[in-house]
Amino acid sequence: MGVVTKRGLKRKDLIQRIKVLEYALANSIERQRNCELVLDSYIKMNKDEKKFEKFLDKKRKDAEHKQEERKSS
Repeated sequence: MGVVTKRGLKRKDLIQRIKVLEYALANSIERQRNCELVLDSYIKMNKDEKKFEKFLDKKRKDAEHKQEERKSS
């Protein structure tokens, strides 16, 4: 017999659930990497690297400004 945990799950069941979670996490990470590669390729294809950097910098500064406003409230 397997060791039963506090919630009634056996060690074998817990190991299986952890394996499923590891698999799901690995798939999510892989999809995120693929999206980043596609986005990067698209930006390079349109030769918009500098324009995109400026856009991101502006977004970051706006976000920082909003956080400062929330802290001071």
